[in-house]
Amino acid sequence: MSNWSSKETKSQFQYIRLADTLEKRILKGEYKIGEKLPSLRKLHNQLGLSKTTIFYTYIELEKRGLVESRPRSGYFVKALISPRFSRLSSAGNALAPQKSANLNLSNSIVDALSNPELLHFGGITISPTLLPLNAFSRSLKSISSNHIDHIISTPGKPEGNLELRQQIAKRILEDDRIEADDIIITNRCMEALNLCLRAVAKRGDTIAVESPVFFESLSLIENLGMQALEIPTHPQTGIDLDNLEAVLSQRAVQACMVIPNFQNPLGALMPVSNKKRLVEMLGERRIPIIENDISGDLYFGETRPPTLKSFDTKGLVLYCSSFSKTLAPGLRGGWTVPGKFRESIIELKVNLSFYPSNLDQMLIAEFLESGSYDRHLKRLRNALKQQMENLNSAVVRHFPRETKINRPQGGMVLWIELKPTIDGLEIYQAALREKISIIPGCVFSHSQKFQNFIRLNYGDPWTEKLEQGISTLGTILAQFT
Repeated sequence: MSNWSSKETKSQFQYIRLADTLEKRILKGEYKIGEKLPSLRKLHNQLGLSKTTIFYTYIELEKRGLVESRPRSGYFVKALISPRFSRLSSAGNALAPQKSANLNLSNSIVDALSNPELLHFGGITISPTLLPLNAFSRSLKSISSNHIDHIISTPGKPEGNLELRQQIAKRILEDDRIEADDIIITNRCMEALNLCLRAVAKRGDTIAVESPVFFESLSLIENLGMQALEIPTHPQTGIDLDNLEAVLSQRAVQACMVIPNFQNPLGALMPVSNKKRLVEMLGERRIPIIENDISGDLYFGETRPPTLKSFDTKGLVLYCSSFSKTLAPGLRGGWTVPGKFRESIIELKVNLSFYPSNLDQMLIAEFLESGSYDRHLKRLRNALKQQMENLNSAVVRHFPRETKINRPQGGMVLWIELKPTIDGLEIYQAALREKISIIPGCVFSHSQKFQNFIRLNYGDPWTEKLEQGISTLGTILAQFT
């Protein structure tokens, strides 16, 4: 601070000049997101400026959206969203069903995500440092040896462990209409989606999906011999309901698969009014909705956003979720609330032998019952929000001016639009050569619509290594610009 010149600080508009200097330091990353700025007293002593001048400096920085005041604590750096980062593009019509040309690429991307030599911005995983390992260990120890013997020697039921289903009904869905018998445990969310698709559609059927759409969902639909009909999706509000309604009046659609809360890859959060309209629109046509709510607990606001299932009065919403993104990736505990399709799902599980581990189920149930899950989620949401702001800020600092970026209200991913002439697949390949993994936008659609997009993950606490990784990506992008 002592290197600020006396000429600058003694001019008529001292607080503006001081604000400009602080802004430059914030944009350079000298002050990190969430870091407390020097107090009025400290700057007064260092610079010889009046406390009133410094106070107006911080008010000016607040107006610029760079800092926030916290009662009795001082001023802190906010997330940096540069004005040049305009909102993502959102336009187009539904895409006719077609076979994917990206299945091999998707498989290679999944393989890269497990490579320990890479710096990972591509996956949708949370750092082990954010998982409640000690609390989980206590839950494991609380299961007696006799109970362990019983769990290991007793065959599981197709609907899953009763204690776990009771805990899910009580603590997770928070819907008085949902009971333990309505819930079916699966190995993970993707298995729940698999079962639900099989229950409501057959080979050759058309499934309406968001566009861009999670690439593993595209692969699942194609592997089951079904066709994905892509509906344009808004970066902030989710699937285009007017477009969907027009499509439904023109062609047969057997089901709709959506992620209404923090859509992957967009991060979009569907407004409550849109959720109600979607459930009513498809309910009138007796079309099932497969709801993927795997990131619903990872909200950054005050309250959890409602599910489509909470507006379902006809049993046509098949709700799917998992603990794999919030609690225990290795345990793969998932579940579905399939409504009127419950018996079909049970039959499929029996025939396909999709039985989750008894021990995994009991361990998760014990953890939920202890109350540790709620405390863990609160800490996790705070950490992810901070990590999102850090990644967002780093992208602002290092990526080209033409870059566009969404600001998610939850979840774990950033969807980034590059200059139209840049191919995200080429950026993906160049990043791999630098030992960095990202996800190119082309895998999120059957079309060429998202060639100039990439997806980044913010599941890890921010480090200098991650900052350097974003800087390297910025250098790569500059070479292609």
